[in-house]
Amino acid sequence: MAEVSIIIPVYNTGAYLGECLASIANQTFGNFEVFVIDDGSKDNCLAIAQKFASKDSRFKVIHQENRGMASARNVGIKMTPHETTWITFIDSDDILSPDYLDHLIKTALENDADICCCDKEPFRDSSSLDLDIHPLTKNILTLTNLEATRNCLYQNEYPDYSVWNKIYKFKLWEGRYFPEGKFFEDLAVVPVVLSESNKVIFLKEPLYKYRKHGTSFLATSFVFEKTVILNVAEKIYEKYKDDKFMQGAATSTLASSCFSIILRTKDEEPFKEFRKRSWEWIRTLRWKTIRDPRTRTRNKIAAIASYGGEKFLSALFRRFG
Repeated sequence: MAEVSIIIPVYNTGAYLGECLASIANQTFGNFEVFVIDDGSKDNCLAIAQKFASKDSRFKVIHQENRGMASARNVGIKMTPHETTWITFIDSDDILSPDYLDHLIKTALENDADICCCDKEPFRDSSSLDLDIHPLTKNILTLTNLEATRNCLYQNEYPDYSVWNKIYKFKLWEGRYFPEGKFFEDLAVVPVVLSESNKVIFLKEPLYKYRKHGTSFLATSFVFEKTVILNVAEKIYEKYKDDKFMQGAATSTLASSCFSIILRTKDEEPFKEFRKRSWEWIRTLRWKTIRDPRTRTRNKIAAIASYGGEKFLSALFRRFG
C-alpha cells in the first residue's frame, strides 16, 4: 500500500506536464501513487500521462470530460485508499524538488503534525531552478491550527490557502471535497482543513516550484464565474465575525475579495450586483482594514483610496497597480 497519494488535475498543460511528472518520478521518497486526472484536455496531456503510466506503475491515469479542476481533484480524493497516510496536491505545470515528499513527511512526523507546508519558488524557465538534493534543515515554523488558519486568511503570511505546497494526513480529506464548477475552491476548503488539524508545520525551504504565467493583477481575465469569490469570502466572514482571534483575518479576506471585484470588473452587466455588494462591504470594512496592522499593504492603500470613491480607486490602481 502506498504511503502517499498525489493528486494531479490536468487540463491543456502538455507543454509542461512531462516536467511535472518527471519531478515526481524522481522523488527520493518512493512509496507513493499518483492519480493523474485528465480533465478533457484538448492537447497531448493524456498521451503524456499514459506514457508515464506505462513505464511506472505508480502512475495511474483517469480521463474524464471537462468538468473543472475541483471535479478532477475530487476524483483523486475518491480514488485514494482509506489506508493511505498522506495526501498532497500538485498542479500539472509545477515542479517538485526531488526531496519534497521526503522532507515534508519527515518534518511532519518529527513534529507530530497533521499538515506540513513548505515555501514556494516562482519560475518561468525551469532551467533556472535548483533541483539538487539538500539536507533537511530545522528551519521551521510551528503553528496551532487556528494560527495557521488566521495566517492563510490574512494572505500575507505562512501558510497561504493554496491546496498545493502542503502534505496532509489523509484523514483530514476523507469525505471532504472541493465545490465543483467554481473558482476559488482552495479558499473554500483549505482554511477549513487547516482549522481541523492538530497543528501545522511550515518548512522554510522552497521545495515547491510554481510556474508563473501571464500578466499583472489588473490585466488578468475576470470572467463572471470568478465573482464566486465574494460568496466564499462572505461565508468566511460570517463564520468568524464574532471571533476575536479570527475576525481580523476574515475581514481581510472579505475586503481583499471586494477590492478584487471592484478593480477587475466593469460597471456593467453581469457584474453590477456583485460590484454593489462589494462597495457596500468596502464602506463597512475599510476603517478596520486601515487600522489592522496585519492587513496587506495593498488592501490598506485600496481602503484609503476608497474614500475618494469608486472612480478614484479604480483610476489609482490602473495607473500604479
